[in-house]
Amino acid sequence: MSELGQNSVIELDDLSKVYRLYGSIRDQIWGVSGLERYRFWRKTKVQHFQALEHLSLSIGAGERVGIVGRNGAGKTTLLKILTSAIQPTSGMVRVSGPVQALMQVGLGFHPDFTGYQNIRSSLIYNGLNADETEAAIVEIVDFVELGDFLHQPFKTYSLGMRSRLQFATATAIHPDILVIDEVLGAGDAYFSAKSADRVKRLTNSGCTLLLVSHSMSQVLQFCDRVIWLDMGKVVMDGPALEVVNAYEEFIHSVLEKIGSVDPEERGTNSALPAWMRDKILGEVLGRRTDGEDEAGGARWGGTGPLQVRKVRVIDRQGNVMTKAGIGREIGLAVDIETLEAGTFPCAPLFVIYDEGGQIISRLVHDERDIKISPGEVVTDIAWLRDHPIGVGRYMLSAGLYADWDPLSPESAHRYDILSRASMLEIVDARRDPSRVRLQPTWETIPSESRDKLAC
Repeated sequence: MSELGQNSVIELDDLSKVYRLYGSIRDQIWGVSGLERYRFWRKTKVQHFQALEHLSLSIGAGERVGIVGRNGAGKTTLLKILTSAIQPTSGMVRVSGPVQALMQVGLGFHPDFTGYQNIRSSLIYNGLNADETEAAIVEIVDFVELGDFLHQPFKTYSLGMRSRLQFATATAIHPDILVIDEVLGAGDAYFSAKSADRVKRLTNSGCTLLLVSHSMSQVLQFCDRVIWLDMGKVVMDGPALEVVNAYEEFIHSVLEKIGSVDPEERGTNSALPAWMRDKILGEVLGRRTDGEDEAGGARWGGTGPLQVRKVRVIDRQGNVMTKAGIGREIGLAVDIETLEAGTFPCAPLFVIYDEGGQIISRLVHDERDIKISPGEVVTDIAWLRDHPIGVGRYMLSAGLYADWDPLSPESAHRYDILSRASMLEIVDARRDPSRVRLQPTWETIPSESRDKLAC
């Protein structure tokens, strides 16, 4: 690659990063200083850790990209290379436009400076002139809502307060590329909602977003594309929901297997041995590439013969719906199959989430016996007539349970769960922002009848 693509702001070409790990501080001093070749009486102990291995990626202007993976997968190393904090061992990286990074709460802010002093120094460092700085300070002060605390030293702030100030200052600059590493969720729910709205406005204005997070709800809320890293390599790169579902299925499979691994094989990080990790990864990706698993969601699994085959939103004709108007009848459908013939107690359950991961509603069918044989499919449908769900994007999960007790759902026997298996967008020409559209029966009481009301 001799130059950036026409619409690309970030391009990586065969990028690798290898860290040298020394056995002691003394060995590190000899190695870093370059004097180890003169240490003939003792060889310096050093190991090599491959954090990134031959990555080639292209990210376009205005894209909202999530980066997911287990601890040690190479996510933060990649972001540090993109922000020029460290240099790659080999390969090429090209970034077009200014980058604003939120890599660690408090990073770049002086602990003894007040909030105001840190704001001003950060804005000036990022190249704003006097008028732009003053305008940005007004905006930041209004956004963070910290009041007189802005006159106090930064080191006296709580974690949430630090996060507020750093986030507001970084996003006030309106960068071409915004990099966020695990700090977006810091702070209370109120400020998290304000931050989410601010990020959306930035990305809608053309800012490119790179978000690293272990919160899959957060990734789905902000990102259209997701890159899954594992052991320094790209495992999957594609639409956000597709990649997140595959990643979550892999994680749940790892958690199920970890208990069966010999503790001596797990290593210090309780990680699976490489052969088992590769086996699980191959199974998860294989089902999605060869069409074996048409469900699409992340299968969390359980015990027992019943399985969720597919989850979808349908109309009365059975057509799959990805978009519906407020108040239109919709059906939540789950196809149930079995691994063995028999009659089994079953209570199908649907959970509807908004794009921020909050539960909107949970619907449970009364438990009853299902008689089913291998190869057969039983479909359960929950019809919602005149549904009151407000405008937004929603995700649908489905589960199959036995011995369901609404007072103690965690004690129920779980056959299977398919998480985020379907997505539905609710639209309304009236643009009502309400989360729930209620349809009450109205009554007007004249003055002479008010004394009849029971207060």
